[in-house]
Amino acid sequence: MRDETSGQTGGAAVADEPGSAPPDPPATDLRSRVRAYERSLLVAALPAAGGHQRRAAAMLGLLPTTFHEKLKRHGLR
Repeated sequence: MRDETSGQTGGAAVADEPGSAPPDPPATDLRSRVRAYERSLLVAALPAAGGHQRRAAAMLGLLPTTFHEKLKRHGLR
């Protein structure tokens, strides 16, 4: 992709440039944040669904089997 203002092509901004964004965090940090967010959604969905796992799954747009797998993966089951 070509940047029309600078004439440079592709790539992310270099962190040393003034006004540029800091470098991306390591992928493992992203993964841990996604897991934590997913867990918080699972925990919040159960009481919102009155404790019914099928309803909680539907609220999150998941199949019940997928919801149960995620509960197990997060140690919530």
